[in-house]
Amino acid sequence: MTGSTRLRPDVVLMEIRMPDLDELAATRELTMLPAGPRVLILTTYDLDEYV
Repeated sequence: MTGSTRLRPDVVLMEIRMPDLDELAATRELTMLPAGPRVLILTTYDLDEYV
């Protein structure tokens, strides 16, 4: 993990709609860290089927 282990944030704001990244896998990795941060997920999707 890059900056997350170096900075040790308490909270991460994660947008799940980003090009070229697997945001859900990144969220899973962050939450599995010992004393990992809380992750707040947001998105710009407005259709319930995508959420």
